[in-house]
Amino acid sequence: MEPCAQVTAAAYRFEDGKAAAAALLAGGARPEALLCANDLLALGAMNAVYDAGLAVPADVAVVGFDDIFFSRFFNPALTTVAQPMRRIGAEAAELLIDLIEGRRSERRRLLPVHLVERASTTNRGGSHGAI
Repeated sequence: MEPCAQVTAAAYRFEDGKAAAAALLAGGARPEALLCANDLLALGAMNAVYDAGLAVPADVAVVGFDDIFFSRFFNPALTTVAQPMRRIGAEAAELLIDLIEGRRSERRRLLPVHLVERASTTNRGGSHGAI
């Protein structure tokens, strides 16, 4: 089977992740993995997987983005992409101060992220969905 991706728009709340994942799971071919824009969406998606009678990661792998505190305590623990939250805040404050004081500065900043592998994923290929 040819790998494919489907993107579903959702707000950034648990309930929205659950609804978007439920819609993806109810569609034609079931995705093997869900990559979510933040951890709350991912936790909601995991809940939808369970409601559909499926298991994470055996039936559907789930990945979030943020590495919020509770992600490690969900069952199974959520694989996520961690971003440097304190540094993001510091960079934003610097940009705001520059703006207030009339200094020109580069508004676009790239900061490092890293994958935090936990139990919600396994190493496998296949079709994927994004929320």
